[in-house]
Formats: sequence, C-alpha cells, structure tokens
Amino acid sequence: MLSRYATIAAATAIAAAAHPAWTGQKEHSFNVVGTWSSLSPFQNYEQPFWTEDLQAASGGRLDADFKSMSTLGIKGYETISLLKRGVFDFGHATIAYVTGNVPEMEGMDLAGVATDMKTSRRNAEAYKETVNAHLAETEGVVMLAVYPFSSQYIFCKDEISGLDDLKGKKIRTSSATHADFITGVGATNVTIPFAEVVSALQKGVVDCAVTGSMSAYGAGWAEIVHTVYALPLNMGLSAMFVGKASWDALDPETRDLLVRTIGVWEEHAWAGLSEEDANGLVCLVGEGDCFAGASAGLTLVEPTVEDMERRKSILHTHVFTNWVERCGAGCADVWNETVGKVAGFKIGQ
Repeated sequence: MLSRYATIAAATAIAAAAHPAWTGQKEHSFNVVGTWSSLSPFQNYEQPFWTEDLQAASGGRLDADFKSMSTLGIKGYETISLLKRGVFDFGHATIAYVTGNVPEMEGMDLAGVATDMKTSRRNAEAYKETVNAHLAETEGVVMLAVYPFSSQYIFCKDEISGLDDLKGKKIRTSSATHADFITGVGATNVTIPFAEVVSALQKGVVDCAVTGSMSAYGAGWAEIVHTVYALPLNMGLSAMFVGKASWDALDPETRDLLVRTIGVWEEHAWAGLSEEDANGLVCLVGEGDCFAGASAGLTLVEPTVEDMERRKSILHTHVFTNWVERCGAGCADVWNETVGKVAGFKIGQ
C-alpha cells in the first residue's frame, strides 16, 4: 500500500533527524490515544509513529502504550478533555470532532475555504499559533502537528451536475461547518454516525452524504451512491495533541527530540495522505489503477465556474456568519489577519 511505504521511509528519516539527541536521553513511556483503528491515518501513520518510529528515533528510550478510540470506546469529542485531565499524555483527533468545546479551531478548516491539500496546509500553518494560544490558556492542551484525514466530498445516490442539484436534498454531514455550507446550498443537513450512513442511504433517510474518498470506498458506499461531487468541503484536518501538564513535565532534551521527530512525521503524513487522497478518487471513479482494489466506477462531477463563484457567496452568507456566531466577534478579526490573508478572504466583507 502506498501510504505504508511512505511510513517506512518516514521512520528512516525520523531516526536520522533525531540521532543527535539520543545520548543521555531519559526514558519515558507515554499513554496515547489514536483515532479510528479501521482507517488509514491510524493504521499507516499514527500507529507506526508511536509503536515503531519513536522507539527508533530515541534508541529505545521512548515508547508508548498506544490504543485507538475504537478500541477504548472513546468518542472523538472527548479527546481534549481526557488530555486535559491527564488520562492520556498524547492524543490524535479530527478537528471537526473537538470544535464543540473549542470553536476557535474550526477556523483552521472552514468548509469551502480550501479546495486542495496545498492550500489547506498553508491555511493551517497560518492559524496554528492562534489555536495553540487558545488551547494553552483554556484547555490545558498543546497542538503539536496537523495532518489531513481526507478531502471531504459529497456522494449522492442520484446523478447531479453541480451545486444547484443539491437544493432540497437531505445530506449527511459530520461537522458544524459542513452543515453551514450544505444549508447555504439549500439542502437539509442531517447528522448521522458514519456507521449508519449506508443504511440511511438505502432507506432514503438521506439522499447524499459527506466523507473522504477512501472512507467511502472502504465502507462500500459505491454500492449505493452513483455520483461523487469533486468540490471538497474541506480536508478533514486532524491533529496530534499533548496535555500541557504532561508536556511541561518532560525534560528539555525529550521535548526537543519529540519536536524534531513529530515535525518529520508531520511532513510525511501530509505527503502520504495527500497521495492516498488523490488515489482515492481513482478507486472511486476508475480512471487509473486503484491501489486498494477494484475501481468502483462512480460518476465524477467536476465543479463548474459558476459553482466556484457560488462557493464564495456561501462562505460569506453562511459559513463565516455561523462560525463567528459560535466563536465570537473577536474570532473574525484574528482569522482575517491569519488565514484570511493567505486565503484571500475577509470575514465581514
């Protein structure tokens, strides 16, 4: 699998980058929670880092008791509070699942702002310091790395030709910002757990649903849906966090080693998951060789020029307006000076 090969290369690079810090390194064993064990980010990036790469980088002086949220029965939104309470030292979570308590984080991955991985990463880098300042002050948590889960596409049972055809449809989403965009299109937002989407599509509870390319492929959505609309709502950004108390308790040498190794890991996560994301569309549509199996043969609908212009309108009328209402007026000013400057948007105009 392509992403696994990228992880093996990452382990070699991580060990080489961290080698100067091995001498005198104190021993630590961390308690770490990852995301969903059935998905590639966990299998090919999170798990190898904590169970293989970190040990290699530290000469065996650092290791982790690493488990998935799936195994532990933890909901995604609980990760931040568990880190704050010291139940775990480090944790991974998708930003969409932790924004209920931290609406400021939504600004990193608002629906409709970034439509490709490169732009998404640029926006995340511009906003990372803002998020960390808030997390440290109010949540007792530090964000160490950001990485994409997958471009979040709209999958529909019926054939569609663009945004106009989504009006009046019932669409499953997984975040508040997705719901804002879908409402702006004129569709009805429906909140359903991922595991129940197939049944909901079969029964007509929803007409369309939002998820990543490989998540849809792996869950068999292609047996029910016919169309994938190729304007991603966002990149499903996720992050590696550490409890501030756990971080502050580490000696400087350990923190330095972790910063270096996590930095190298973040680079490889972006590269590998971006490649996997692109190949995910190949697996769904069939234009090329699918690395994960047989292509599903879905119809790919590219956004029109009119769709891209309408996207900008929806940002101002729904996405920005609703996010500021959740986050507070001050969030707009900070966003405008960070993400807004690099993305070419300004909330309030």
